[in-house]
Amino acid sequence: MAWSAVIGSCAIIVAMVFFCKRRVDRFRKRIEELTNHLHSHSLSRQELTRILVLLHEYSRKISSVTDVDSLCQTAVDYAAQLVNSSRGSLFLLNRDTGLLEMKASCGIDAEPAQGGVKPGNGIVGRVAREGQGIICENIESDGRFVIENRPGYESASFISVPLKIGSKVIGVLNANDKSSGQKFAQNDLKALTILAGLTGPALEDMIFARRTHRSYLETVQTLARSIDAKDPYTRGHSDRVARYAVAIAKKLDLSNEFIATLENAALMHDVGKIGIREGILGKPGRLSDEEYDAIKMHPLIGERIIGVVSSLRSLVPIVLYHHERFDGKGYLEGLEGDTIPFGARILAACDAYDAMTSERPYRPAMPKEHAIGEILRCRGTQFDSDIVDVFLEILQKEKLDTV
Repeated sequence: MAWSAVIGSCAIIVAMVFFCKRRVDRFRKRIEELTNHLHSHSLSRQELTRILVLLHEYSRKISSVTDVDSLCQTAVDYAAQLVNSSRGSLFLLNRDTGLLEMKASCGIDAEPAQGGVKPGNGIVGRVAREGQGIICENIESDGRFVIENRPGYESASFISVPLKIGSKVIGVLNANDKSSGQKFAQNDLKALTILAGLTGPALEDMIFARRTHRSYLETVQTLARSIDAKDPYTRGHSDRVARYAVAIAKKLDLSNEFIATLENAALMHDVGKIGIREGILGKPGRLSDEEYDAIKMHPLIGERIIGVVSSLRSLVPIVLYHHERFDGKGYLEGLEGDTIPFGARILAACDAYDAMTSERPYRPAMPKEHAIGEILRCRGTQFDSDIVDVFLEILQKEKLDTV
């Protein structure tokens, strides 16, 4: 089962490379399409160059954006520049509510859009329903677009285009009022449509990458838990270590992002043991020097498993260095003190405590009081003193809660 998961992970990585190449090819095709269109219209060379430069900048910019909110804001900012407008907005369809919700804007108050727009209502809803771009000379006087319960929403010329993944509309991109006071023209509609054509697939790729990240994370966690499950002596070890690590991080008031990274690293800290011979892992007696050297390679093997995906690389230092000691006598690199990543220092104490209080083939489980004594004895040598103090406070509370 474990090896099939590894193969599945490799397939995911190959798919990610394919999708990155597909995005580049798609950008090139879109820009070529716009160039051909604008060459056939009476645009000055200067204006044509400005539009193409902006679209080229945008295509490069969004290729490095990693989250949906940033992509939406970047799209709005470039859309406004592209059609010489100081006001714009982007709506995405919420699958759960069925409403179009404003995700980004510039130069306008987002308050009128609170609660979302129903597809079919107003210009935004109509574009979403019909999947075609629209130019409106004056939205307030145009009878096609009824704006319900939106006092104070002012706009003259308005241009709106759909965001699509394939033929499916996922949102709407808008620009309001040319800065020059002129009306929007068909060239503006075409340029904004091309920008939207770059944005929709970029969102698709981002969603794919997010799902890929989640799939790979789940795959590696499954691998780690399968290692625990195969051995009755280590079953549940990674989950318990993660629980202790998260409790310490929360007690230290660390960021939610750090806590999530630490938790995932804790769940996967022993995944490298998949590369260690089972006869060594389950050996009831003392390990030979050669066998112990093999065991010491599991953090490096773990680093190689999780480090192949960029979105998981924040976990690598914690997994790789969780057997370093505060006094520099640990492995693999003999890091010392603050040179050991903070997450790895937290994990080291939690890992050692759970190992001591779990039954192993070569010894019975140590009573919790004795394990706490060992953690305290190694304060400042094997473990970071500050982390030990917080951990012992948590363990003491846990002990009282179970009395």
